[in-house]
Parts: sequence; C-alpha cells; structure tokens
Amino acid sequence: MTTFDMTTADGLRDACREAERRLDEQAETIARHAEFLQTVHGAAVEDRETERFQRLVWEENPLDNADRGDLDVSAALADGDFRRRFHERIRGSLPEGRSGRTDWLDQALRETWDELREYVPAMKGGRQERPKWKTQRTFAALFPRDIAPCWFWHLHQLCQGMGTEGKGTSQRPARASRLVLDRLDEVIGPVDPSDWNAVARRMRLPRVLHQMHVGVDPAGSADRLDRPEPTLSGEVTRPVLGELRNYFESIRQDQGLVFDWNTVESLHLGLWANQRRHFAVLTGLSGTGKTQLAVQYAIALTSADSESSPRICKIPVQPGWYDPAPLLGYVNPLGDNRYAEQEFMRFLIRATDNPSEPHVCILDEMNLSHPEQYLAPLLSAMEREGGEIPLHSGDADVYGVPRAIPYPENLVLIGTVNMDETTMGISDKVLDRAFTLKFWDVDVDEWPGWGGGSLAREDKEAVQGALAALMAALSPARLHFGWRVIAEVVRFMERRQDEGTELPVDEALDRVVYAKVLPKLRGDDSPRFRLALEQCRKELAERGLQRSGRKVAELIEDLSETGTFRFWR
Repeated sequence: MTTFDMTTADGLRDACREAERRLDEQAETIARHAEFLQTVHGAAVEDRETERFQRLVWEENPLDNADRGDLDVSAALADGDFRRRFHERIRGSLPEGRSGRTDWLDQALRETWDELREYVPAMKGGRQERPKWKTQRTFAALFPRDIAPCWFWHLHQLCQGMGTEGKGTSQRPARASRLVLDRLDEVIGPVDPSDWNAVARRMRLPRVLHQMHVGVDPAGSADRLDRPEPTLSGEVTRPVLGELRNYFESIRQDQGLVFDWNTVESLHLGLWANQRRHFAVLTGLSGTGKTQLAVQYAIALTSADSESSPRICKIPVQPGWYDPAPLLGYVNPLGDNRYAEQEFMRFLIRATDNPSEPHVCILDEMNLSHPEQYLAPLLSAMEREGGEIPLHSGDADVYGVPRAIPYPENLVLIGTVNMDETTMGISDKVLDRAFTLKFWDVDVDEWPGWGGGSLAREDKEAVQGALAALMAALSPARLHFGWRVIAEVVRFMERRQDEGTELPVDEALDRVVYAKVLPKLRGDDSPRFRLALEQCRKELAERGLQRSGRKVAELIEDLSETGTFRFWR
C-alpha cells in the first residue's frame, strides 16, 4: 500500500487525490448522505423540535459510523422536555470566530451527552463510548461544515498524521474536526456549501484519509462494531539508544540513580527484538533496583515527566490471581448489565487508540500469582498477527466495553520477579515469550549513596567496610543483599547520629545488621553454605558485632546438627 507524508502540503495533496479516487467508488453512499443532509437542512426551524425531526437526525442518520452509534435513545426522543432542550441548544447563535465556534460545539456535545445519560439505562455507570459517537454523528448532520462524522479517536490520529495535533483533540471531536477540515481547505480548497454532494464528499474524506494513514485496506475497511482499529507493525515511535543513554546519564547526575548501561541496553534490545511482542522479565535478588529500572526505562521510552503518565501503568500483582479478571475486568455476576472495569483494561484501550505511542505496563512482583493464568489471553494474543484479547461474549452496547481488544503492538510489558518461598515459579509458556534479565551481582562500593548523606566520614567507612565484607562472604552462597538493604542500614546509622544518642557505632551497626542482613539467612547443608556462614561469622567477630556473630554461630550449629539452618526458628 502506498504511504503519504500528510505532514507536508504536497504529501497531503497526493493523499487527497488517492482518497478522492476511492470516494469515486462510493458515489451511491455519498449521494444518499447528500440527500439526507439536504432534508435535514431544508426543515423549518419550528419543525426541529418535533419528535419526527429529531428521530431523523438521531435514528435515521446514515452518516459514517452509524453502526457504532447503534443505541436506543427513543426514551429521550419521546420526552418533550429533552427535545425542547436539544432544540434550544442546536438553534443557538454560534460564535463568529472559529475557535469560539469550536469550543461552543464541544461544550454542546458534552452537555447533550450528559443529558442523554439519564435516558439510557445501559449508559449509567459504565464506560460508554458508543453513545458519544452517536451524539457526534447527530451533530455532524446538523453542523456538517464543522464536525466530521468520523470516530473522534480516528480524528485525533489523523490530526497527528497531518502534523496539526492540538491540545485535547483526543476528547474534543469538534476541535479535532476543525483542525482536519481547515487543513483540507488550506491544501485542496474549500467546497461550495450549497452543493450538498460536495459537502457530503468532504465529510467522508477524513475517514478515508484515516484509513490510509493507519494502513487499512479499503476492501475491508468497514467500521467494526465492537473494537478499535488494530495497531500496525513498525509504527511505534521510540527513542534511539543514544537518547536512552543520555536520559540514564542525566538521572545518575540529578537523582543519584545508577544503572549499568549494559543492562539498560540489553533490556531495550530484548524488548524490541520482536516486531509485535515486547515483553521482559527482570528477576533476581530483592532490592537490586528491578522495579526502579523498569520505571525509569518506561519514563525514558515514553518521554514522560513521571511514572504518573497515562502511558505508564504500574500494577502490583496480588496473590490469588487465578484468572485474567483482575487485569481485564469481568461481567458483574449480579446481572445488572455492568462490566467491572480494571485499570489495565483501560490502559490497553488507550494503547490501542494511540498505536504510534509506546505504552509501558510494569507488573510488579508478577510471580506472587501464576503469570500464565492471569496473563493467559495476552500470552496467546501476542503470539499471532491479528491476535485479540477477549473481554466478554455479550452485547458491547450493554456492557459498555468492546467484546475484544486487538493486541496492541505498542504495548511493552515488564515484569519483576523475586524468587523465594512466597512466590510462584515462572513457566516455560511465559519464559518462551519474554526476554529475561537477571539481577544478582551487587557491588557495595558502587552504591550511589556513599557520595552524599549526613553520616560522618569515619562512620561511613566503617559501615561500607562491614557491608562489603559481609557481601563478599555471603554472595557465593547467594545469601547476599541488595541496594535496599544497604540504603536502610545507612539510614539507621544516620538516624542514630542525628538523634544524638550515645549508642556506639559498632553496637548500632550490630543491631542493624542483625535486623536487616541476617533474617534472610536460610538453607540446607552443603559445603557452600558452611563456608559462607563461617566466613560471615569471622567478619562479624573482627568488627565487634557480637550479637550478630552469636546468631550466625547458632546457625552454624543448627546446620551441623540438623542439616539445615534458618534465622527464623
């Protein structure tokens, strides 16, 4: 399929020529639209409050996206008060300036939508985009030179494709329409407002241009009832490695966050090695910065100001997730025709609606439950072209959400994993689809906090020396600790100093090592564990950490007598 650079006048002009050619094949449809528009605008002002006229614009409207607007609003149209208020709204004098006119129309759309909610039970309490589309289609019939009858997300995407995106176009159909229609008038000239066939043709043009922008084949481009357009391969905008490196260097300098560049580079290459599936699992020692790396990479990838960006979703996985419902939502079992939505489902829809923008979901401690169970629909959909994530099998209008979501190729999944007795193993079904990075090596001297803080120099040296020695003793048996433990030991020592206590340094260090380092010691009899415990006891004794030394001596005795050792017994 030929692509066009619609950001330039020449490129958009060429795209319009191709779109006009396609519109020539839709002559009957355009003629029907023109006849409808002529009937609407030929009606007398006094007739517009009648139920007959309002049923014409609401229920008999043939303009684009009619299927998406399939919602019964007969209760509202039967109410004379609703018809009167709607008539007063649409007959009002619009502001002269285009900006004021656009703002007025967007406000009128919102007011009509809000009022309509009271008449349609299925709209109450749920995510209901379809009635918004129906309202937009109705206003397009009444204001054909101001509002395009093209789904507002598609208008937003077309604004992006034309390089004319303004603030808020994703939720302001009148503003998005204005930007698109003005750009078309500028490049290919305006149409004669008295020629309804030309007006209908111009109204339909944005839809065809959008299909060309996202690469939809006109042979199969009919609007689908219950899901957005799929995202397309190779269109996701993301920073290059050099830009990522600059970002991670900046947070090293500004925030003291240090990440090994080789690890960041591997994560980026691993995530984008597959054209469709961008999934990574960060596993290893607790407190080594796995989650922080995922968050900072997400911020860098999306050019966000913080992790609160709508393009970043951080979800703490909970024990007991046995199915996809905690992520994708579910139909309320009480039978009130409501779909219980979840944050991740809304995030998926945002990602699908914005296919060129990467969206990052961080599944924190993803193996507190079995990932292959709660991620099952995603694991299946990410594997195949055109794969969909099913949500329900009911009526999309009733539940207010689509039946299925096409798997977004701009979705990045990063899961963090700790391996201990409280977590689940990771199945091959997950590992086969994920790029895995392991976090085990911790260098105490590389902790960025040593360069700052309030701890006196001699005390800081004592703490750093003790922790480095314990790390060297425990690492060979994989009993060592991460950055979080180092930070908390230092904070404990700083608090001792700031509070002015008379507690000696060695005793304070003894207490915090006993509380933060030793509780993770556990294992079964092996030469490796015996050597690690003995070396640990030796280092503690040399530094006068007596209580901690006695505890490790007890663990060594337990190991000799029972073949196992555990801090908690």
